[in-house]
Amino acid sequence: MPMDVLFGVLEGTGILSVNDIRYLLHTDELIEVPKAAMRYWRNEADFPLQILVVKSMSI
Repeated sequence: MPMDVLFGVLEGTGILSVNDIRYLLHTDELIEVPKAAMRYWRNEADFPLQILVVKSMSI
């Protein structure tokens, strides 16, 4: 990704992997991920994971 991203968990629990480091995130938690970081989400729960994604661009 060419930009910084702020992820917020609106509902549920998910695992965010950032450059091979795993973060277990729950409802109402936020995490900032710098640009160029490799990242992906996993939902291993039996209920939905809902996240908010805010991208930050420098012009």
